[in-house]
Amino acid sequence: MPSTLTSIASPARRQARTFLAMVLVATMIAAVLVGATRLVRGPRFVDHLTVRNPTAFIVDVSVTDEPGNGSVPVAALEPHSTTVVESVIDPGDPWIVVFDIAGHRVGELRVSHDRLARDHWRIVIPESVIEQLPRRAS
Repeated sequence: MPSTLTSIASPARRQARTFLAMVLVATMIAAVLVGATRLVRGPRFVDHLTVRNPTAFIVDVSVTDEPGNGSVPVAALEPHSTTVVESVIDPGDPWIVVFDIAGHRVGELRVSHDRLARDHWRIVIPESVIEQLPRRAS
């Protein structure tokens, strides 16, 4: 009559296998959670952005990280004013600040994230943009 040999694992060996299986499952769950949080992470924000408009025009300001990527509106600046905007979406690096008047692009400013931080998040509409504006009595 044939004899059947069965392997009976010792309690210590069973505990080690159970522990390793639990560690493996926990590691897989952690990896999935880290990946999921990266997928659903919202945008980063800058606490405030100060923009000075030395022109006689209402200027719409928006920001993007690259041309053609769509832009996020920041503010409509009153003529001859300084506007502080709270909680501005940070597009990353570089910032491309787009200036529009009455729906027409009049210029843009490309500036690094680090430079904006060094300048305490302050922007002045540059002379190169002002030169593009129509002449009008102030």
